[in-house]
Amino acid sequence: MKGQEAVHGSGKRLKCAKNVEQEQENEEEEGGEEEEEEEGSELPSKPGNFYYPMVPSAFVVSDALEPDFPIIYVNTVFENFTGYRADEVLGRNCRFLQYRDPRAQRRHPLVDPVVVSEIRRCLEEGFEFQGELLNFRKDGTPLVNRLRLAPIHDDDGTVTHIIGIQVFSEANIDLSRVSVSGF
Repeated sequence: MKGQEAVHGSGKRLKCAKNVEQEQENEEEEGGEEEEEEEGSELPSKPGNFYYPMVPSAFVVSDALEPDFPIIYVNTVFENFTGYRADEVLGRNCRFLQYRDPRAQRRHPLVDPVVVSEIRRCLEEGFEFQGELLNFRKDGTPLVNRLRLAPIHDDDGTVTHIIGIQVFSEANIDLSRVSVSGF
């Protein structure tokens, strides 16, 4: 699968690439054919098209040398969109955003497990990830998280940190159709 790109059941684009620049060079060598986006996909097909300068981006930095990638930094955009203050999230893994209730013990059933698995695989293998994931504000309001995870390497090639760039938007989903206790 070129560039480790996949489209899962809901039609959202997932992207996990060792080196996006190398992938772009390979595309140019192959004749520069443009890859068309899936109908209904809101993600751009080219990694460079991910950023939207007029939309505020949340930034999260995680320590890749510690177990479970604890958060070591979040910006105020993250705090404003999620409702969580930095002191509430530092030292935690970002997966808590997949829980509708801060006391929940597992992710919400509408969070796509295929996307979660792809994120985990990319983190474990030191690849970049790009995709969409259902998240929740502290008050339980659903959000679409257009997420890009980029590994930061030291001089020896070891992944030391993960930078998460997030563009949040309101999720138009009916949560009443899920009747699972604890969420």
